[in-house]
Amino acid sequence: MNNKAIYDDLRSKALEIQPEDLGIRLENETQVYAALIDFKTNNRLVTLFCTINGDVSLYFSDAVPAIGLGQSELIQKKAISFLISSGQTIPYLAKMNHSSDYDKERVFLLAEKKIHTID
Repeated sequence: MNNKAIYDDLRSKALEIQPEDLGIRLENETQVYAALIDFKTNNRLVTLFCTINGDVSLYFSDAVPAIGLGQSELIQKKAISFLISSGQTIPYLAKMNHSSDYDKERVFLLAEKKIHTID
């Protein structure tokens, strides 16, 4: 499997993750349990993926992914803080239109089985 195929697979699986997969129960409809942030650097697609339990990974379209970054206590705390704070934006975001176009900067917030996006 080449790096682009690995990137596509990891990114797709991340968008499908559910609270039950993380072993959590959501407290309300605006609680964000995971986020994906797509961006480009030079000609490289990169996705930052983090979950409310502190998992953090970087996926690269042209390189091996960096998985397990949340093992750093500082990174873990920052990721969790980001997800908790991002729930405040849910009322202002559009619901995802399930586009497979990820060749641009975009933020996906996963909350109560809905995916909200910022283009």
